[in-house]
Amino acid sequence: MVSRGQYRFSDVESDSLLLVEGQDDARFFDAFLRWLNVSNIQIASVNGKGNFASFLKNVLTTAPNYSRLQRLALVSDGDSNPTGSFRSLRSALVNAGLPAPFEPFKTWTAGQISASVAVLPDGLSTGNLEDLCLRSLESGSESQSAMSCVDQYLNCRGESPDLDSGAYSKARLYAYLAVGSRPGLRLGEAADAGVWDWDSIALRPMADFLRRL
Repeated sequence: MVSRGQYRFSDVESDSLLLVEGQDDARFFDAFLRWLNVSNIQIASVNGKGNFASFLKNVLTTAPNYSRLQRLALVSDGDSNPTGSFRSLRSALVNAGLPAPFEPFKTWTAGQISASVAVLPDGLSTGNLEDLCLRSLESGSESQSAMSCVDQYLNCRGESPDLDSGAYSKARLYAYLAVGSRPGLRLGEAADAGVWDWDSIALRPMADFLRRL
């Protein structure tokens, strides 16, 4: 696994490559993989959801050590249109000449490379990585109590017309972190600090997805 914090791609450094939207996502999955005791996975950020297609075609497949790659995984938020997000990622793989699965959380192999795509939170629901993290908190009594306080605060504040569902999830998550023992943590930093319940039922499909790398 690449060193923590080094998520910028320059070349293929492992047989397995995990591509995510941003640096914070990369740090989250770095912590998740370490908890799973899965090593030798290169993690790289494409610096934005809209950059997967150009990254795959113009950066990854032209990398000097590209022939080493055997397993590729893409992880992106579903946001308001998980089906559209999956189709976009699948098209990006096809246009780059890479194998492309027909369903989220599935794997397709062509030649020496296997590719898989995860659309968060679960491949079907609208949402994002923040929603997945929030789901991981649902089974703990302490976190449930804290989330109850968070929701009371957000309800008291009133729903902002500027907050779509994705932004509202972010507001809930960061309000939860703000009342924790280490306020001010980013999502990835919280992963390093062990805030998320890695053994949660909500995270098991993603755990299985990562283990296949």
